[in-house]
Amino acid sequence: MKMKQVADRIGKHDNTIRNYAKEFKDFLSAEPLKGEARIFTDDDVRILAFVSRLSDSGMSYDDIHEAVRRKLSEGSPFPPMIPAATPSESQGLIPLPEVEARLAQKDAQISQLEARLEEVRKQIEQNRQERREERETYTEQIGRLNQEIGELKAELKRVGRDK
Repeated sequence: MKMKQVADRIGKHDNTIRNYAKEFKDFLSAEPLKGEARIFTDDDVRILAFVSRLSDSGMSYDDIHEAVRRKLSEGSPFPPMIPAATPSESQGLIPLPEVEARLAQKDAQISQLEARLEEVRKQIEQNRQERREERETYTEQIGRLNQEIGELKAELKRVGRDK
């Protein structure tokens, strides 16, 4: 994601993101080569959003460095990216019935996805079982063929001696 996209997503000015990227570069992906545009990873965006929230709360950069360092050393994930409010959303709160309707819709989508996931898991297990059975069949066939080869070789030796 480019600098402008990150700034829009977090709701900050490009220069603020540029400053954060410079100040907290030790926690972000590798900087680009000279003359190349910086492309931020999803992890970078989450870290920058975390930094932004802490900065907005009045924390000093030293304290933010410590908070980011602690989070990384603990291995705890950074909070999910919350995109900046659009102008229509920033005019007021979303009415509770609308929020409940949105949540119900998301819950339904999650249920559908979970059901689909379960179907895919069952298909995968069925395919694995079929592959195991095929492998067993092929192994048995190879065993019988090897036995026949051994018998034919023995027969050839016997016939060769009888002449």
